[in-house]
Amino acid sequence: DTLKTSLRKPMHERSTMCGFIGVRTTGLRQMKAEHWSKCCDVFHMYTVAEMEHEEYLKSISNFKFGLCLPGVGPKCLRDIELMGFGVVPIFTPEVSTNYYNPLKKDVHFLLAENQQQVIDIINECSVEKWNFMSQQCIKWFEENCSIEGSFNTTMEILEKETP
Repeated sequence: DTLKTSLRKPMHERSTMCGFIGVRTTGLRQMKAEHWSKCCDVFHMYTVAEMEHEEYLKSISNFKFGLCLPGVGPKCLRDIELMGFGVVPIFTPEVSTNYYNPLKKDVHFLLAENQQQVIDIINECSVEKWNFMSQQCIKWFEENCSIEGSFNTTMEILEKETP
């Protein structure tokens, strides 16, 4: 928790405009990654987890925007990690936004159909919009993914399912 909070930085303290760090989970992801890598300042696709988790978290906390590619399925756990640090995620078309409390485009994430759109979206995003989205990402993360938020969301789901 202390690490997470200390790594939530304002935009001007982040050194990487757009980045992606991930593991080659499938051949399809690897093929797509090569295409999307051209729009990232930092792009690392590892065969296995070659980076210590704390180093990974420190690295992504320096991103202003983070590219989200689908993993083994349509989900990208990266979106949650990025949002926890206030990084604005940029989803590719195949990434699912389907959560119990749904993510909203232009509030919690940006959507790019291709690598040129990633560049255009970043160039068009004002500091004010980035600040708003970053804060909304942190808020969503705290309400849904922090220890307390996850517990409360689970209880809410269970209460709705219990007759």
